[in-house]
Formats: sequence, structure tokens, C-alpha cells
Amino acid sequence: MKRLLIISFLLFVLMATCFTEETEHFVQINLDIGYSFYDEIKKTGNNVGLGFYNDNITYEHYGKRNVIKKINYYLIKGKNRVFLGSLDKNGVYDKDNVIIKKCPFLDTEQVKNIGLPASILDDPFSPAIVVNRKGHIEELDPYSEIRINFKTQSLIIEDLVY
Repeated sequence: MKRLLIISFLLFVLMATCFTEETEHFVQINLDIGYSFYDEIKKTGNNVGLGFYNDNITYEHYGKRNVIKKINYYLIKGKNRVFLGSLDKNGVYDKDNVIIKKCPFLDTEQVKNIGLPASILDDPFSPAIVVNRKGHIEELDPYSEIRINFKTQSLIIEDLVY
């Protein structure tokens, strides 16, 4: 009986650790979509990967989706990953973790910035945001364009042209 209690306790601790540990999920970008920026990436002979962290918040937008806490951008050179920068609900950061573009959608009494939309994995160079507006969760349009400076191997920002 004592062994059963010890094993149960150890399993409980292991399960609790697994569910609270943040896991970076990794995807590689499909560069064959035909965006001109993707053609620039292909010319370097490299690829770009995304490491992302899901939040426990879900919302409805053409089906149930998870809010994403953070995305890390990597330049993939053969079997090596080079960290380029990251994106979270506060803005875009370069490889040295310096904010290069603050998210313009600031928290107010009626609107709370809660994270990144799942759709950003389809278009990771157009940072958008998910907000809670009076209890209704919705995605907002992109607020900038992320690009890569291949010489410094870091993220840079281009303003949107309308």
C-alpha cells in the first residue's frame, strides 16, 4: 500500500510538471507559396522556422483556435538554427531581445491585448493581435511587416504601405 501511495504521488508530480511546462512547438515555413519576401529567403539557400508557445486561451475564428503567447523566429542553415528575434503581445524583438516595434494596440478599460492569433502561423511576417473587447475575443489586422536582415541575422521592421 505504501508503494502504491509513493508511485501515485510521483505520477501526480510528473503530470503536474508536464502540464505547467511551456513547450516550444516548431514549424518550418513553406517558402513555395510565392510571396516575394519568401523568394528573397530562398535565394539565400536557407529556410525560416518558427518556435511558438500556445496559451490556454481559445477563441472562435472560423473554428476553435488557440491564442499564441510567443513566436521565436529562426534562420535554418542546414541542421543549425540561428535565432533571429521574437514576437509577443507587446511587440517585435530583434535577436538581442530589444523591442523594435511596440504593439500599437494598448490595453484600455474596454480592450485587453491577450496574445497572438493562430493565423499568424500562416503569415508569420505580418504581426497581428488578439484582443478581448468587452468579453468578445477577436483578431485585429496586422500592424507592421517583419523582415530579416540577412547580414546581421536579425529581425527588422517595415511599415505597412496602404
